[in-house]
Amino acid sequence: MSKEITLYRPNGKGTGAKARFATETDGGLLSIELTPQKTVAQLSDGTTRSFPTFDITKKSSITLQALDLAEMLMVLRGERESIADGKGVYVIKPGETRWLQFRHVIEPTCGYILTVATSFADGIDYRNSIFLGMSEALFLSLAIEGLLKSQLTDGSGDADHRQNRFRYATKDEAFKAWGGSALDAAGQVFTWMYETE
Repeated sequence: MSKEITLYRPNGKGTGAKARFATETDGGLLSIELTPQKTVAQLSDGTTRSFPTFDITKKSSITLQALDLAEMLMVLRGERESIADGKGVYVIKPGETRWLQFRHVIEPTCGYILTVATSFADGIDYRNSIFLGMSEALFLSLAIEGLLKSQLTDGSGDADHRQNRFRYATKDEAFKAWGGSALDAAGQVFTWMYETE
């Protein structure tokens, strides 16, 4: 079951944005869409208020996997100031490149800046950013932790959920698979393997 939340950050200059976070997307754990502000809020006749609008045609989006979310979580926990020391996360597919940067800021207000860029082979590029306050960052942190925990277990104690699987393997299987491996206390090889169903 997909869950989503949208955060709105319009401003009086028309440079704000809205962010949509959705879980259980095809091919990933979390989808993020940033849409730039199109119009500002106005009072048309002194009593009727028109709300700001957002330009859906210029949205940028990215879908993140477990390790991408772990990078975001490291920033939220204060272990890093930005993802990959400012380089961000890239998702490259034929005909498109998507990029996400997430960084902690203290000036002019303490919080986080989330930037998502989408570039297509035909030369169309969209880059949008949104400021997240501390309460929004706390919410995002809890949501990411929940997603990562759900990937590690399906509720029965077995670590086997959707696309990311963690399992014990024999030594031979460990060397054939890509991913990290180490011996546990019982002498079994524990291998982190990425498999698709």
